[in-house]
Amino acid sequence: WTETATETIWRGRYTNCVKGYLVDLPLDVVAHATHSPAPNHGFLVSTSATDSTDQVTSDRPGFIGVFDEYDSMELGSARAYLDWELKNALKAQLIHRRQILFRGLPAVEAEYRAIVNGTRQQNRVLIAFRRTDDLVYEIRLCAEPRDYARDAALYEKIKAGFHVFPVPRGECVNP
Repeated sequence: WTETATETIWRGRYTNCVKGYLVDLPLDVVAHATHSPAPNHGFLVSTSATDSTDQVTSDRPGFIGVFDEYDSMELGSARAYLDWELKNALKAQLIHRRQILFRGLPAVEAEYRAIVNGTRQQNRVLIAFRRTDDLVYEIRLCAEPRDYARDAALYEKIKAGFHVFPVPRGECVNP
């Protein structure tokens, strides 16, 4: 990883040893994360310029995000997190939803349309719940409907690169 003036750039592999996961990134994909000393809670990838080192935001469709958080809302399941998201999304239209096991964790994957920041977007989200460590993992695609097929292919590659490992009980350092 490398720090720029505004963010941390990851190539090849993103690792979050505190939260027990890593993502092997496809070739020519740059992951954009918060700049230290901000907490490390995941990353964004631009779907239109995957190799760009320009800052990426979630303000508009055209990104894939991999995020983690503790179950601070105490919802207790991946399905409950998805239900909360759909309830709070503007004009959400669920296309499909399915319960799965992802990397051995109970998870839900869904596709839906919604309006975000005044823009219609199509979303695909996988939410996994790591009960033993009270962690929620999310892999999210936010795309303009016309770009959805292209962006979904990259989402699947990033999802395939996601792996969990034991959460350390002491200090750890991201390689």
